[in-house]
Amino acid sequence: LGGSVENWQPNIDAFAEKFRGYALDLPGFGRSDKPDVPYSVPYLAEFIPEFLAAQGIKKASVVGNSLGGAIAVHLASAYPDMVEKLVLVDPAGFGTESHILLRLISVPSLGEILVRPSRKGTTKVLTALFYDPSVVTKEMVEVGFEIACLPGYSRSFLATARSVLTIRGTKGAFVKSTLERSRQVRCPTLVIWGKEDSLLPLEHGYKAVGAIPEARLHLFDACGHCPQIEQAEAFNLTVLPFLRAEENGP
Repeated sequence: LGGSVENWQPNIDAFAEKFRGYALDLPGFGRSDKPDVPYSVPYLAEFIPEFLAAQGIKKASVVGNSLGGAIAVHLASAYPDMVEKLVLVDPAGFGTESHILLRLISVPSLGEILVRPSRKGTTKVLTALFYDPSVVTKEMVEVGFEIACLPGYSRSFLATARSVLTIRGTKGAFVKSTLERSRQVRCPTLVIWGKEDSLLPLEHGYKAVGAIPEARLHLFDACGHCPQIEQAEAFNLTVLPFLRAEENGP
């Protein structure tokens, strides 16, 4: 939610040694177009089969972080023949508990104020993503600020956020839908969680592996909401063997 392909810069080179990888900004995010549409997890998930078809890809392994994880679950349940393996990194949708910042964004008018582009605001949001605040660099802040200033960003961000969040937390209907779809996932799945995730608690990770039939859980110590950034080397060394193995990983 609010992320971009830059969130995967620490991983792309390592993955490219073994795979052809695609990192994409979904509609409304990053530098992709921001059409005036009813943003939701189903809408965003439907974009991926079209993207894969345009690239001539019949089947792929899918890695998603946070909201991207919920989108990946939706994709794998709706298009099982297109998803070979699934990696869910602190995925959303497995519990109603969420960070106060996310809940406040859902409030009309207040959310519009909170997402006004500023380097200070960008720094605050980025800091909430990590256990170690020193992970946040000036370059990360500048990229985040630049993207937040793009036309249509605030509108698409808030519309997406409000499709899954309320002031009380993650919408119960969204959690119910994610859990139901998780039970339909039939591909090998690796769930990854940062133990110190302050946005979505570790308890959600246990719910995820309990719902997905072929799932296992890998935890990262001293790590927040984005292990692919905060523990990039360990993340790569964990995910790559899982994707390469013929079965469900070593």
